[in-house]
Amino acid sequence: MDIQECDSSPCIHGNCVDKVAGYTCFCFDGFKGDNCQIDIDECASSPCSEGSTCIDGPNRFTCSCAKGFSGIDCSEDIDECSLYQPCKHGATCINEVNNYTCLCAAAYEGRNCTDDIDDCMSQPCVSGTCVDQLSGFLCDCQPGWTGRVCDTNIDECVSSPCLNGGTCVDGPNLFTCSCLEGFTGTLCETNIDDCVAVDCHNGKCVDSVNNYTCSCDPGYEGSHCENEVDECLRFKPCKNNGTCVDLVDAYTCNCSLGYGGSNCELVVNPCLQKPCRNGARCEHSRGEYQCLCLEGWTGSQCEVDINECSSQPCHHLSTCVDLVYSYRCLCAAGYTGAQCDIDINECLSNPCYNNGTCTEPFPGEYQCECPLEISGSTCDLVQGVHIHAGGHLELSYPHSTADVTTIAFSYETFSTNGVLLWTSSQVERGEHPHLLLVELVEGSIRVVMETGSEKAELTQRLAGKTVQLHIGNDGIALSQPLVCSLKTVW
Repeated sequence: MDIQECDSSPCIHGNCVDKVAGYTCFCFDGFKGDNCQIDIDECASSPCSEGSTCIDGPNRFTCSCAKGFSGIDCSEDIDECSLYQPCKHGATCINEVNNYTCLCAAAYEGRNCTDDIDDCMSQPCVSGTCVDQLSGFLCDCQPGWTGRVCDTNIDECVSSPCLNGGTCVDGPNLFTCSCLEGFTGTLCETNIDDCVAVDCHNGKCVDSVNNYTCSCDPGYEGSHCENEVDECLRFKPCKNNGTCVDLVDAYTCNCSLGYGGSNCELVVNPCLQKPCRNGARCEHSRGEYQCLCLEGWTGSQCEVDINECSSQPCHHLSTCVDLVYSYRCLCAAGYTGAQCDIDINECLSNPCYNNGTCTEPFPGEYQCECPLEISGSTCDLVQGVHIHAGGHLELSYPHSTADVTTIAFSYETFSTNGVLLWTSSQVERGEHPHLLLVELVEGSIRVVMETGSEKAELTQRLAGKTVQLHIGNDGIALSQPLVCSLKTVW
């Protein structure tokens, strides 16, 4: 009987095939040995690459790959760029062993290009404020600056702002004008008024650039119009010995006789200028004239009144008043006549009253010799006359033109009634008589005065025996003020 060696399962990792007096092991893959007891080391050939670790197994091996590799034998580099797509914002991913590198697009940084680069970090704006942008920056320039990084000073002088030839000096965000002499202002726009402190005496100041001129009034000259032009001296305009009188911007010619015209250039009739005065007749010949004077005048132009008083025609210390071709004598008292040579007889007017005798002791005077009981310079005062019953005394009195006439007399009587004074004037036909009556009525004085158709009457008791009667325009009054309203003139 054949022994079955395979019944003992000698082949550990294989199939047993019984044989006579033996067996044969057919090993599974990965094993060897008589009994397939030996595990074949698949790692012996170092199948794992890139530093990977080989792990042997039954009829196989596995590779424990190093980081960044894959595949059966770890020969495949893991592409992290494709696997993870780590790079952002358009960055370029470069695969590396167990790694990657991102080549960032402009404006980004960081491992995965996720960080926006602060382009303002470097302070690129020279004269402005940096504003960070994606993939760049903007510069907000300060006034007066321009350019991408505000590094260009704007030339404010480009527009030529300075006027009147002023020089523009540029500065940051400004300019200044250096003005030519005679101008001022921010833009040199103002012409300095050089006339402010200038006195053009007889003219007007005209301002110019850094200068002035004086425009003189007609008739004046000089840098400040301080000189009057003497037209007589400069032009000598008056002809034929005429006298030139200088005026302001003019002249006048006082021509010699026989010449006329504004410059005495014309021969004229000198009598046309009426040189002869006081009615004299003018005759001329060859530019000259002669005055034929009326009587009483003399002189080349008959301008002198002949003094007829020079011959002393008035006599007896009279005053001579010269007239034209005549004279008049103002006679001294007592004389008359054209030459005061006639002695006036002052007694012809009968100045002496009451039969007084008139004599003329001296020229211009008279003297009255009065009868007894009559006195006064004209014999107008009667004193101590006794009048018996039925008698009367008739007196003459001078006519008076004075405003007030006073009649005064004293009396003595035992009667309490009676006429003291009565007078009546002579009247022409058709006129009213004038009457004055003074009488005693029961011891009182009664005065009656009639003038034409008007009558005034007053009665008054007097303390004494003297009567003073005042007759005037306002009426009559006695020695005590009692006035009648009748107005008259005696």
